[in-house]
Order: sequence, then structure tokens, then C-alpha cells
Amino acid sequence: MVDYPSALACSVFIIISIALFNATGVAITKYASAAQRSTIDTSRTLLIWMVSLGLGWEDFLAWELLGFVFLVIGTLIYNEIVVVPIEGMMKYTKVEMAKRNEDTSKEA
Repeated sequence: MVDYPSALACSVFIIISIALFNATGVAITKYASAAQRSTIDTSRTLLIWMVSLGLGWEDFLAWELLGFVFLVIGTLIYNEIVVVPIEGMMKYTKVEMAKRNEDTSKEA
């Protein structure tokens, strides 16, 4: 490892960045929610991709950008930050389930 100082530097940087990311994730989950943590987690993917593009470690591919867009949209829908106005998808949102629980508690 000493023969390759750049590999050692990259390894140390990766260890530190993962530790900081996990510590930040725990703090976010403590003060906010796991849904917000997973939403912020998508930004890590973008950051890593942008750094690797900037350093010339990989070439830009439009398919990767499209994949990232799908990742963000899926995360936003899953965490109900964006609610898709389709009947089957709206049936089990937190808001709709709370309404049903209120209705059943009023009937009882």
C-alpha cells in the first residue's frame, strides 16, 4: 500500500467520508425522519458521480443521468414527498390511511 500513495490517500478519504456520511445520517434520522435521510442519500450518489466525472475517472453517459433521475423520482414517490394522483397509488398513502382510521374510530 505504501508503494501506491494515491491508493492509500483514496482509501483514507473513502473511510473518512463514509464515517461522516453515517454520522450525518444518524443525526438526520434522530432529528428528522428516515424518509428524509433516504431522500438526502440520493444526493450522495450525485456527488460521487460528479466528482468522478470531474476527476476524469469516468466518461459522461446520458443513461447514467437518466438512471439518477429515476432514482430521485422513485425516492420522492416512495417517501410520499410527491404523491402520484393515480387511484391505486394513493390508496395506501399516510394521509389516506389516517382518514380511514379516523372514519373507523368515529363509527365505533
